[in-house]
Amino acid sequence: MEFNMEPERTHEAGGTKRKMRVKVLENDLADLREIGQKLRVVQRTIFKNRYGNLLELLEVHVQIHAITALVRYYDHPLRCFTFYDSQLVPTFEGYAQILDMLIDKVIPYQHLDQHISMSTLAAIMRLPARDLEDSFICEDRKGFSLSFLAEYLHQLGEEKDWEVFMDVFALALFGIMLFPKTERFVDNAAISVYIAYRTRRESPVTAILADTYLALNSCNSKKKTRMTCCLPTLFVWLASRFEKRVFGIKCPVESVKQQRLGVKSKDEWSQYMACLTQEKIEWQPTWQQRSQLVYQCAKFLNVPFIGTKGCINYNPVLAQRQFGYPIRGAPTSYVVEPLLFLYKDGSADEILPRIRRA
Repeated sequence: MEFNMEPERTHEAGGTKRKMRVKVLENDLADLREIGQKLRVVQRTIFKNRYGNLLELLEVHVQIHAITALVRYYDHPLRCFTFYDSQLVPTFEGYAQILDMLIDKVIPYQHLDQHISMSTLAAIMRLPARDLEDSFICEDRKGFSLSFLAEYLHQLGEEKDWEVFMDVFALALFGIMLFPKTERFVDNAAISVYIAYRTRRESPVTAILADTYLALNSCNSKKKTRMTCCLPTLFVWLASRFEKRVFGIKCPVESVKQQRLGVKSKDEWSQYMACLTQEKIEWQPTWQQRSQLVYQCAKFLNVPFIGTKGCINYNPVLAQRQFGYPIRGAPTSYVVEPLLFLYKDGSADEILPRIRRA
């Protein structure tokens, strides 16, 4: 489902105003929610141990008007949201806690596989490679339709083959929820991230965050574009910054659910964002762990990420207040120097090895 919004962007820091048309791709998750109900308590616990908070995230109902209102305040040179008197930054550490995926003893997504290994995928899905190739669409887009995966999941559920069911279900969630590109379709890029996580333990958290920044950057650099990223994660991150504090809950997704946020209209969300000040921001939600921040990687003075569409960096120095650390003075221009390379134009070929090493 696509929402076509035309908010007027008002940037308090720069004082610029312009029209910006944003199409937000929101995949309908109803089918996946229904399929997920097949998992009982034991299977849900195993699934959580393997794939983090994906089942909880699946139950999040994103308010699209909140996302379109938020996009107006994205400062793409600084990689942050600039409001009236404050800045907010989606961080690697924060996304890892929302997704409940380990960041220790794993490596970030590396974007190593340019072509899907059907034999590897067939072994995970327990299907003959030839049958899998027949279901793989290779025309204008590469991947699997959700209908194909849903039919197979129903079959696995009837056979009570929960081991394979969980892996195939996670693959569907990677393509439809975490890395959406087309409605009801799991594309080649999402499959690559899934295989990297499943076989090499490469963390998808960095790729999810990279794709979020790439989508925001694209929306703010073009007059008309479509925003495709993991909306539930971005919405949980945003909603957790509101005033309604929920005590005693360590799961960020559950914390947002307990807030019982009322549904706001487009105008109401726009007004809310316009009036958002530092006094109204929940800087340290109860679920957030005060941890050491990753400020820079090797010779990069900030943090570069590898996503499914390209490479982009962000500036953790601007996020110190969110983790209980004071900000002492403005950062230098070198620390917040932007980095952006896209795969489609070949500009990422040289930078990719450097980021992998970092």
